[in-house]
Order: sequence, then structure tokens, then C-alpha cells
Amino acid sequence: INLPTVPKSRITLTITVSKPYTTRLATLDSVRGTLFFTGLIALVVSLVVGVLAARRMTTPLARLRRAASRLSHGELDERAPRTEIVEIDDLSQQFNVMADRLSESLRMLEADRDRLREFVADVSHELRTPIAALRAFTELQRDGQVDEATRREFLGRSSEQISRLEWLSTNLLDLSRIDAGIFPLDIRPGDLRDPIRSVVEAHAELAEQRGVSLTSQVPTRPVMAEFDRERIVQLLTNLVGNGLKFTPRGGQVEVNLTDAPEGAILQVRDTGPGIPAAELPHVFERFFRGTNVGEARASGSGLGLAIARSIVDMHRGRIEVASAAGSGATFSVHLPHDAQGQ
Repeated sequence: INLPTVPKSRITLTITVSKPYTTRLATLDSVRGTLFFTGLIALVVSLVVGVLAARRMTTPLARLRRAASRLSHGELDERAPRTEIVEIDDLSQQFNVMADRLSESLRMLEADRDRLREFVADVSHELRTPIAALRAFTELQRDGQVDEATRREFLGRSSEQISRLEWLSTNLLDLSRIDAGIFPLDIRPGDLRDPIRSVVEAHAELAEQRGVSLTSQVPTRPVMAEFDRERIVQLLTNLVGNGLKFTPRGGQVEVNLTDAPEGAILQVRDTGPGIPAAELPHVFERFFRGTNVGEARASGSGLGLAIARSIVDMHRGRIEVASAAGSGATFSVHLPHDAQGQ
């Protein structure tokens, strides 16, 4: 709008509109250009952010995949690393728990395999000895080069070897039943003095033959508990038999029974050569035989104490041994009054 100055009183106004459509198109073009470049920048930024976010997710997953691959190839110590992503950390934690359980299971299987290998080797060795003796006795008698006295001696030794084979097979059968969980117990209330008296009476003749004093001390009142009489007799037979076997002539084997508030305590004490301290943790292991037992070591199978411990465990009790070289051994069996835990 121009307002010119004129000398007269008449005023003329002039309005000029210049290129209206051209300016609008330029403005629209400018806005479109701005939007295009802004969108392009946003797209690039989105792509960069998406790639970074994807890598942040895929990198931990790739590490987890590599850990699973190493674990499948036997690298049992491989574990998934921690990240800052909650979901992946949860997944990694579950993977590590699974790996720990798998590793522990495989270690247990390897340990069982090693024990089975040792068990088979020990059984083969135990069976070889009496079989070889029986074969030698049989061949000598077949050749007919022995007199009557020698023949009777061979028959006596053959009978001993057969008894040893029978004892070994019985113990192996008991151990196999224990391992398979089919070693039944007939738990009934009873007086623990009864199996002690039975075992002592059954071994009285053997003790006399060996020149060993076998005695028992039990309370005057009944010691009531819940137990399987046959298995307790087997337990005491193993303990008393070991005591008589390893105690020299003139020694003593004593069976004691004590009634305590927490349960009954059975003790079998002998005056044998004792057990070295280094061997005490191993006396209840299968086929373990001490080094301080002289000739009696060869006649044992190393299974009696392992079976004794299993019998005590099934009665929810515990068995302990106290000994020192040269001072005899004392086996203590702690049995609860309620073996079924009811």
C-alpha cells in the first residue's frame, strides 16, 4: 500500500498484489523438502537404532547358542553369561540350572560306572580264589597220587571253599537286592535282647574252637524297639563273626546292649589287632579289607560290613567304629525305637 503525498486534498490509494500463486507453491515446495529430509533422517536414525537394538538382542542369544553347542559336545563346565536383558538373563539362568543338573548326573553316572568296574573286578578276584583251590584239589584227587589223610584234608579244604563261595554268593545277592531297593524289611516290635542271645549262642562253639571268650551284657529289662529280627541277626552275625575271625587265641569278644532315650545302642567289642586310623573311613566300603589282620584277611570277602551298614541305614540308624592299631575295635550300632519313623 503506497500513500503518496499530494498538495491537494484528494488522496489516491493503490493496492498491488504480486505473484500470489507462485509464493504459495514455493512455500509448499519448501515444506515438502523439509518433510522429505526430516523423514529421511528419521528413517536412517530408525534403521540405526533398530540395528543396534537387534544386535543387543541377538548377541546374547548367539552366546547362549554357542554355550549350548559346547555343552552338547561334552564341555560340561560351559555356562551362559549374564546380560542386562531381563528376559535373556532368565533364559540363561534356566540354561545354567539345566547344565548344572546334567553335569552332576553325568558325574554320578561316571562314578557309578567306575564303582561297577571295580565291583566286577573284585567279584572276579573273590571268585577266582576258591575256584582255583577247588580245581587244584580236584585234579590232585583225580590223579590218585594222594593218601587217605591227604584226601581227607583236601575234602575239608574243599568244603571250606564251597562254604566261602556260598557266603560270597549270598552277600552278593543281598547287595544286589539292596541296590535295587528290593531288600524287604519285616519291621515288628520286639525285644532286642532276643537276637543278641541267639547270635551269641550260635557262635559259642566257634568261639570255643578259636580259644576266644564270647560274652554278652544286656539289661535285665526288655529293650523294646521296632526292627526286622532276621536282618538284625544278620547284622550281629557279621559283626560277631568278624570279631571272632580277627581276635587271636586268648582274646575276647563282647556284645553289649544299652537302652537310651533316643534309641538302643548295640556294641560289639573285640581285642583283636585293631584298625589303623587311616583305614577307619573305608571299613564299610565294599570289598575293603584291612592290612592289619594277618591271615584272616584272605578268608574275608570285604562285604560283611557293607551289608551291616545297609541294614542299619534301612532301620534309620547309624553305625560307627572306634579303633586303633593294637587295641581292638568297637562297632557301635544306634537304632531308634521307632524304625518306621511314624
